[in-house]
Amino acid sequence: MNYEEISVMSFTKVMDKAFNVHKKYIGTSALYLFLFNLIGIVAAFILILAGFSSLGFMANMLNGFSGPNMFEFMDFGAVMAFSSLIIFIFFVIFLFEFTKIVGIADIASKGLLGKKVRFENALGRAFKKIPSTISVIIAYGIIFVPITAIFAALLFNIGFFQEFDPLNIGVISLSIVFVAIYIYLSTIFMFSIYASVVENLYFFKALNKSRILVKNNFWRLLGINILFSLVIIAITYSVYSIFGVIGGLIYILLRGVDINEVTLAALIMVGNFLRLPLQVIVSLFIAPLSYIFYTLLYYNQRFKKEGYDISLKLEALKIKALEEIKKENISDLSNSSIEDSNKREI
Repeated sequence: MNYEEISVMSFTKVMDKAFNVHKKYIGTSALYLFLFNLIGIVAAFILILAGFSSLGFMANMLNGFSGPNMFEFMDFGAVMAFSSLIIFIFFVIFLFEFTKIVGIADIASKGLLGKKVRFENALGRAFKKIPSTISVIIAYGIIFVPITAIFAALLFNIGFFQEFDPLNIGVISLSIVFVAIYIYLSTIFMFSIYASVVENLYFFKALNKSRILVKNNFWRLLGINILFSLVIIAITYSVYSIFGVIGGLIYILLRGVDINEVTLAALIMVGNFLRLPLQVIVSLFIAPLSYIFYTLLYYNQRFKKEGYDISLKLEALKIKALEEIKKENISDLSNSSIEDSNKREI
């Protein structure tokens, strides 16, 4: 463990450290994401298929109930079943994304603390932490779903769904308020999943820990969020633009060669098909950077707010002292054995 790295860092130092950790473990994190995405896509497909299969059953079951219905062309059971399915799909998406973060957070944590990093351990931890991840999603849902429902109800009351006028002053005002609330809540709860992973916190305890870490640093962390998002966008599109330049050069070369239009169109189509898997592969190497950065930012906030860096240093010194004592005991025991052997020889 490097003691110098376990300390409060500036934004630039956190970003530099994130790039260094990412560079060091890029193969591990890319392999983790590849295997996780493979498993996650299959699991998500099965879950969503099960949700669609139960849609008709839920609609028939709920048709016996009566209640207010915003959508006159749909019965109450269909509305409730469809709403439940939408919530379930969003739940699966959030579970997939948050569980993905868990493994990368494990890699980043061990990279920061100088521990051994293995992708199979990260993958195992991701699935092991599913219960705590679900608890955080439920806590998010309890907060965000009512806000979204109120926003949708207000839009309905001002006739947005009937007239669909996005330039209506009421729609614009409500949208601004909703976006402001969403940004505020997303910022104060930005460390919830990391607190759940590292500190084994569940439900609102994880959200409250994030709120404590963000307290008094809201605007700074919001600015960091925006700035780092722009950095990731710039990196992503700069890499993708390289593919565009290469494709353009190949197109110019092909146009310069005596080739018929049908063959050229076929080659362009093949190139477009190949571009998607290439972009997916590139994303496996770029995506971990964001999760690593926010993991280190989470630790940095704990260093500031809790003096957690001091606790880590003390723990490291304690381990080092115990190792020194162990070495001294082994040395003393070895010397004692040599002395006894010499006495017997005399």
